[in-house]
Amino acid sequence: MNFLTSYHWNEGKPTTSLTLQQVTRQRGRMPIVMACVCEEDPSAGEQDMGERFCVQLTNWFHECVLKRCSRTKKPELDALKAELMQMEETACFSLAGILCVGERFLLFYRGKQRICLLNSRFLRPNLKELSVNTAKSAIVMEEGLLQNKVGLLFGTESFYRGISGEEIRDCLAVDAIRNEVQVSRRLEELGRFGEDRWSGGRAAVLIMTR
Repeated sequence: MNFLTSYHWNEGKPTTSLTLQQVTRQRGRMPIVMACVCEEDPSAGEQDMGERFCVQLTNWFHECVLKRCSRTKKPELDALKAELMQMEETACFSLAGILCVGERFLLFYRGKQRICLLNSRFLRPNLKELSVNTAKSAIVMEEGLLQNKVGLLFGTESFYRGISGEEIRDCLAVDAIRNEVQVSRRLEELGRFGEDRWSGGRAAVLIMTR
């Protein structure tokens, strides 16, 4: 399985931040991807929490996740889940992210955010929301297996403002996107389209499998 990835980010209020890490393990050619978007509410006294969490998450990915992925072909996710839960337990900002190890994935989200699944249904583009808004004090984690020719869009709530589900579905139709250049171009077009309708900070990551 191959991953095609890209991100869209701009500064503003609400304050947004993101991280996107992608590595292919030399032995076995196993792809490993981690992505996360965060959004803070300055009026609630949150400041730089999302940015610090993204830095912490990136360090954890390189210092812990990759080390465990090099030991076995399919590392256990339970230990990684516990570490991730402990890492964010004192924070209160919104976030949405994923850790992919080959075909296996671990979704994690909290607060106001959206994770959308993009695939084909009856030979037509299809979109389904995988996450729901939750309390900022509770993180939700879900495990599963990824299929080929699907997309996952992780966005802060502010990213989705001004963009309808139909516009996302049509712009990011998985059958029309074949390489990373197209992934980047389509996500950038979608982000700028939303910015024309509503200004403010935005953060999104798009991951597609091939």
